[in-house]
Amino acid sequence: MSQDGASQFQEVIRQELELSVKKELEKILTTASSHEFETAVFAMFPRLLSNS
Repeated sequence: MSQDGASQFQEVIRQELELSVKKELEKILTTASSHEFETAVFAMFPRLLSNS
């Protein structure tokens, strides 16, 4: 795979991951109590930082 092709692939994967995280957070916001929300967000926070 060329360098440009690899970069495009990486960007597509990054965008898909970002969309997936947003969908999961939306689910949490609509279904969780405030305590559950805080716990879930703080549990996901390190993963969000490592994928930036």
